[in-house]
Amino acid sequence: MGEAITALLWDLEDFPIPNGRCLCSFVENIKSALRDAGYLSDSVTIYVYSDTKNESPPAFWHEFIHAGILVRHVGDNHSRVMSMIEDIVLFGRVNRDDYGSGTGTPKHLIVVSKSIPEDPLLVRALEAMKGKGYNILLAQHDEHDDYDVALAIASDVWVWETLFDGGEPLGPYVTDTDSEE
Repeated sequence: MGEAITALLWDLEDFPIPNGRCLCSFVENIKSALRDAGYLSDSVTIYVYSDTKNESPPAFWHEFIHAGILVRHVGDNHSRVMSMIEDIVLFGRVNRDDYGSGTGTPKHLIVVSKSIPEDPLLVRALEAMKGKGYNILLAQHDEHDDYDVALAIASDVWVWETLFDGGEPLGPYVTDTDSEE
């Protein structure tokens, strides 16, 4: 498998930086987690979505910019989800090729948001990308989150703190229907 293209879409309001962690090694940790899970990717674009009412000091946001993370101050939960969907569509348009035929560049979308099971538009956008051959990778708060609709479209699932630290995924999600076959 050659070079892959990856976008990570992170809702900071739903998934803050884990306690005691530093953003300084986050990008390298993500690359390491992807590499170790078999998703080869040196090219990772990270978008972080924040509420416009987030009153973190400028130094906090400077850490994101310094790490090469694109910061989107877009508003409430609905606005963050809509912005995320726009970025998913844009990522798909910019990175179109013949990957669905098995000869193009592998593409991965990592989504870190609690809104996946709650927002049918976000689910449809991810299902459409999966249908085009993209790997949909998700993060959740702990290994006991049970978002059947969301997790059923995932190629792999991480616990957020484990992904942040560059660790291994829980593995592909198996629905009750899959286990009965």
